Amino acid sequence: MRFGDVTLYPVNGHGPEDVVVDAEGRIYTGVDDGRILRLSPDGRRIDVIADTGGRPLGLELYGEDELLICDARAGLLAVPLAGGTPSALATSALGLDFVFCNNAAVAPDGTIYFTDSSRRFGIDNWRDDLIEQTAGGRLLRRTPDGSIDLLLDGLQFANGVALAPDGSFVAVAETGACRVSRVWLGDGRADVFVDALWGFPDNISTGTDGLIWITQASPRVAALDVARRLPGFLRAGIRRLPTSLQPSPGREVGVLGVTADGKVSTELRGEIDGFHMLVGVREWHGRLYFGSLEESAIAVTPTIGVMLNNVRIEARIPTQDLARARRWYAEKLGLEAVEEREGGLRYEGASGVFCLYASAGVSDGSFTQAGFYVDDLEATVAVLRSRGVVFEEYEGMRGGIMEIRGNYPSKGSGERAAWFRDSEGNLIGLAEVVP
Repeated sequence: MRFGDVTLYPVNGHGPEDVVVDAEGRIYTGVDDGRILRLSPDGRRIDVIADTGGRPLGLELYGEDELLICDARAGLLAVPLAGGTPSALATSALGLDFVFCNNAAVAPDGTIYFTDSSRRFGIDNWRDDLIEQTAGGRLLRRTPDGSIDLLLDGLQFANGVALAPDGSFVAVAETGACRVSRVWLGDGRADVFVDALWGFPDNISTGTDGLIWITQASPRVAALDVARRLPGFLRAGIRRLPTSLQPSPGREVGVLGVTADGKVSTELRGEIDGFHMLVGVREWHGRLYFGSLEESAIAVTPTIGVMLNNVRIEARIPTQDLARARRWYAEKLGLEAVEEREGGLRYEGASGVFCLYASAGVSDGSFTQAGFYVDDLEATVAVLRSRGVVFEEYEGMRGGIMEIRGNYPSKGSGERAAWFRDSEGNLIGLAEVVP
């Protein structure tokens, strides 16, 4: 499914990597110069609430009045939502300093689940970890008392983190493996949540709709697959090349909305004008908010509008006697069903679909149930009349045809139209567009 209408909210900085929305609809993001920004719900006002002095990445609401920040250089931080100086919650765990603190999810009790993407490469060399596949990423847990333990190790570029809506598991994106893994918090068992993604997953989050939303920042890169198979000294040579000559991400992006049992509920994929490297996603009450590693704006789109604006619309026509209706549509209109299932028939035209279905309900025939656009209305009416179709007569018609000028739902400057009833009493329209 393609992206629908997307609005860009410019920010006065580069690389708003993640986004989070508070109860008032205000949007928080961090940019590559260390500033944490708060945007008004319409994106028109921007306030600086903090400066980490590093590179802020993942953001989460933390308690009632704080913002949690995963800073790639400064570690795990917290700052008041009202603004202030960030305080450090952790800069190391289990004897290892954080190399690349990346993303987090916060449980209702204040427990923080977060990633350290690599033991070897930091934010400035993130491409190197994807080339070398160091499998040095960690998923960590910080409890409210400040203690930290390890949930998963050996991850291929550990990235986004999200909790199941019921808190039963924590999911973690492995960018280098194009999959999302998870850990069941009851028994510590680990398995794969979503596998074989077409692109590189980055940040993930749990929406107000109960779905786990997964970004795909770019399609897989064939040159990267080749580089990974080369001997170590050649891989090192590729890493020393200018960025423009290294395997690079494409402009196509995507997001998945996945249920807690791992089923894809919504998939959006394609190019967004003026926006690429989509690495952050947040669903909040019917809207999706996107962050980018490379742009100077965040993107916003309605979830319902995206879904319904990009799907095919089909008409449903009720019948009391499906066999009778089938014969009528074949004999009178020359239409044959392309698919038959119990209780229904499917018909396809050049640019539309309708279905007849068995129904206990009856249309009262006072409104148009479906319509056909034709190039020559008089000729079509004449042919159908010769096949026994009876056309309706209404006041204002001339020769059984109504002239409709400019009013909705006509197209062009208007339409010429005629109506007939099928064997079930449904009112069906024919129309010719007037340029």
